[in-house]
Amino acid sequence: MAPTTSPATTIPINIESTIAGASIEKRAKLVKAMEDISIQEKNIKRLKEKVASLETDCKLTQSQQREETQKSISMGEKIKVPDEDLTILKPLRQTKEMLWANIINSVNDIWPSIQVIFQKTKLVKVATETI
Repeated sequence: MAPTTSPATTIPINIESTIAGASIEKRAKLVKAMEDISIQEKNIKRLKEKVASLETDCKLTQSQQREETQKSISMGEKIKVPDEDLTILKPLRQTKEMLWANIINSVNDIWPSIQVIFQKTKLVKVATETI
């Protein structure tokens, strides 16, 4: 078997030379230790992948949260209504404007008749003075 390196420590390990000079019990312990290291390396790799996946999910969640916050801010701005619009003042002002517009239109409609009445009154006054 060729020398291998452990990814965690990057120390070359020559298994054959290590095992060759050891007793059977030590060899079994070394083989078991090597298997444990291999299992731990696999677990570390799996956990690193899981951490990367969780970081990606976290970034996605943060961006979604920012989008939702922006949406709620824009909705809040759309919903804002001036306090004046929520009180009786606006309908009262609109009613007053409508009434004055109607009064002005009525006066404009009958003004020629009023002028004729004034002219006739003047004529009657002049006629009575001359008589």
